[in-house]
Amino acid sequence: MAKQLQFPLRISTRSLITFKVLTFIGVSLYTIGLAWLFFTDPQDDLLKIVALLAQWASIIVLLVVAFIRFKRYRNVIWNDEHLLVKDKHDIIIPLNEIRKVELKTLNGVHEVHLLEEHPYLGESFLFLGSLNYFFQHKKIDLIIQALNERIAQAKREAA
Repeated sequence: MAKQLQFPLRISTRSLITFKVLTFIGVSLYTIGLAWLFFTDPQDDLLKIVALLAQWASIIVLLVVAFIRFKRYRNVIWNDEHLLVKDKHDIIIPLNEIRKVELKTLNGVHEVHLLEEHPYLGESFLFLGSLNYFFQHKKIDLIIQALNERIAQAKREAA
């Protein structure tokens, strides 16, 4: 009978889809608010119209960039031997095939660097440690440190 892999420790946020939806709703409400301000107080001042159009363009650009970036976020779970990437297809990566895991941004986005390029994930991928990273950063950083130590141990065992 084949051994079933168990993944006891989740290191990425469970509410990634909620985060994406709330970001979209927030930007949409901001855009609707700007439109409401424009149509309730129309003025012929060209400067105000140009400023409003520049704001709308910047909102659209920010929204597109956010969704392009969100497409790279993955849900990640790990145990002592493997890292499981939960996405459209569950991908199991042995820990000895990971170069390192590091903090990418100050809001808790971590990047996993692979030794070889994966056909679906590429050379690296991102995961969001927690939506409230600012309040739990010490705990999450300890988990990431333990993961990096386990990766180094898996590389030594494989060599």
